[in-house]
Amino acid sequence: MAERLLAAFEHLRESIVLTDPEDRFLLTNRAFRELNRNVAHAIRPGLKFEDYMRAGIAAGNYPDAIGREEEWLAARLAERRNPGKPVERQRSGGRWFMIDDRRLPDGCTIRFGTEITERKRAEASLNERNRELQLVIDSVPVMITRLDRDERFLFANRAYTRLMEQPIEDIVGRRVADVMPPGIYAQIKPALDRALSGDPVSIERLQVRSNGELVEVEGRYIPDVDIAGRVIGMFAVHRDVTAERRARESLAKSEARFRGLAALSSDWFWEQDAQFRYIYISEDADARGAIGMKLRAGKTRWELPSTGVTEAQWAAHRAQLEAHQVFHDFEVGRPGPNGETTWVSVSGEPIFDTQGNFTGYRGITRNMTEAVRSRARIERMNAELEERVETRTAELRAAMKELDAFTYSVSHDLRAPIGAVSGFAHLLRSAEAERLSEDGQRLLGFIEHNAERMTRLIEGLLRFSRLGRSELRRSRVSMNGLVGESLMDFVDEVARANISAAAMPDCNGDPALLSQVWSNLLGNALKYSRGANPPRVDAGWDVERNAYYVRDNGIGFDMAYSGKLFGVFERLHAESEFEGSGIGLAIAERIVRLHGGAIWADAAPGHGATFWFTVPSAEKWEN
Repeated sequence: MAERLLAAFEHLRESIVLTDPEDRFLLTNRAFRELNRNVAHAIRPGLKFEDYMRAGIAAGNYPDAIGREEEWLAARLAERRNPGKPVERQRSGGRWFMIDDRRLPDGCTIRFGTEITERKRAEASLNERNRELQLVIDSVPVMITRLDRDERFLFANRAYTRLMEQPIEDIVGRRVADVMPPGIYAQIKPALDRALSGDPVSIERLQVRSNGELVEVEGRYIPDVDIAGRVIGMFAVHRDVTAERRARESLAKSEARFRGLAALSSDWFWEQDAQFRYIYISEDADARGAIGMKLRAGKTRWELPSTGVTEAQWAAHRAQLEAHQVFHDFEVGRPGPNGETTWVSVSGEPIFDTQGNFTGYRGITRNMTEAVRSRARIERMNAELEERVETRTAELRAAMKELDAFTYSVSHDLRAPIGAVSGFAHLLRSAEAERLSEDGQRLLGFIEHNAERMTRLIEGLLRFSRLGRSELRRSRVSMNGLVGESLMDFVDEVARANISAAAMPDCNGDPALLSQVWSNLLGNALKYSRGANPPRVDAGWDVERNAYYVRDNGIGFDMAYSGKLFGVFERLHAESEFEGSGIGLAIAERIVRLHGGAIWADAAPGHGATFWFTVPSAEKWEN
């Protein structure tokens, strides 16, 4: 009998070891010896269990002992002295064992070791799947809970805890009535009862958050039924539909607004499928001069009656649509039943679904009949205007010829007799001066003076008439250089006056004509300031006005008469006071205007005058 027991003990799958009251090895079975082959020298009868444990630590049999060997060994020996319930231990190679130490009545200790590696692997796999499932459930925006028959929470995902604004530990294990506010619980209690009786039910409710925000919740309660068909609880799935409902409300308002604007608009709206066939057009399009949906349905734009569009234009339009391009203002005429043509302008854009697939076109059409008719009238008027312009141009050319003839007459026919009068007056003074009385000599002086004045007026008039009839010879002009050259024409006046010329930017213009401007303005300034003590004339550049200027300290003038300044032969002072023809400022104004600039003045009687003028800068012209 003893031999049979020993044979059975030897062949058991569990590893078994028996030690005496001093924890020395008495007996081991084959499974234990196979497990500990690498420390066989430490499991012979008579050796202590502690020696075996130390040998196993040295051999690396216990991964959890690495780095804390003595502490780990002391804990294991204490467990052997006071064995309790079975414990799980890991061995090298990823193997797990359930260790069960039992103290026998005679003081001996027997250890049973059952391998549980497969079970631990299954548990690890299950834990990993549960972890992954928890991650998925916690990641979805839908709120998921599970309740038992007592309405106690068995599970709640993260989305639900966010809705309730409570940590998971304050929800799981508690009843719904303890978690929900009383008002909400009373609202959902009938739905809970129905679900726990076996009927799925949907609800809608409101949730007030701690900040006062109102959350709209849509829920579905589903009975939890076991394999025997008994309801053991329920699942609750909730969705926050606040944003969705607000979006629907906003969309409804937007659609209403769009329909209202569309009703007020004189345009009509349309939509086509991916083959460019009409699938929608505004309901009142017929009333606005369009071909209605009844005649458009299933047709493309080019299949409808049309006029005013060539085959090449239709081909180009179809190519645009095939390329899914936005198009604007495609004009086409639609013949009506009464024989009149309705002209429309069509604009559209391609439509794509959420995957980027082309699904058709949508756009607007505008009745352009009046605009087309107006355009035709304008074209006729333009043609008539061109004819009138040609006629007026011919008349202007004739007038220019007459002006040239007049200029020639002034230059030759009028200047010749005046020159003769002036010449004879000089001869008379030279030959008959001794025989002339004092009054005769005075009258002769009047003749000479007026002849010279008439000559100056004719020359000024000729210069003025020639301005604008010749092309400007533009180049970069040094305005400081022109001021210096112009002052050389007034040597005597310059010698008596204080003159300053500040640095000025260059400009782009005709140097000869701009020299005339400076000469006229500087000459006037020197003439009208000769009575000052001393006369002063300044020329320069005014940054704020972006203009050139000439300033003097002369007699000035009343700004009430400034409108006459730049008129031909207009004078603000008598010739007896200041000589001149009264045409110099008119010439200056004409030259500045030819350059695209402006000229103006500021003065006061007895306080001098300042003249400003502008011409394009060289930098602006070059850029």
